[in-house]
Amino acid sequence: MDRSLEKETHWYGFARTQAIKDVFKDKISINTIIRNVETIKIKHAPSGTAVYSGLYVYSESVNLEEVKRKLKDEIFLDYIRLLGKDKRGQYYYVSSTDLQTYLNFAFRDRTANKNNQQGEVQDEQLWPKSVISN
Repeated sequence: MDRSLEKETHWYGFARTQAIKDVFKDKISINTIIRNVETIKIKHAPSGTAVYSGLYVYSESVNLEEVKRKLKDEIFLDYIRLLGKDKRGQYYYVSSTDLQTYLNFAFRDRTANKNNQQGEVQDEQLWPKSVISN
């Protein structure tokens, strides 16, 4: 499979261009291998910080502290377990797509309220793929 970025980027730089592009955004980072709530590592990455490992989330409409609370919850852990991406020893892998789907679910009341205020029904997502990256 030929991808356009492969012509311009060395293998070690691939998938890092988005992290560089988002370096001046306030964000939180989260690890991708999780066993229980205690192993969920969420770190604030202020503007000017590049995330080079794991996933990161930023938002202009949701407070990042709220996002942290949703991710440090047993409901998130149950969601990850249900996905069944089991690694040895009951550790689970979380992808950017998994995180995006969960955050859209966790904050679904925000999009429903916004749609009701505008008198429209839309399948809007607070967390498009571009705000969750690895």
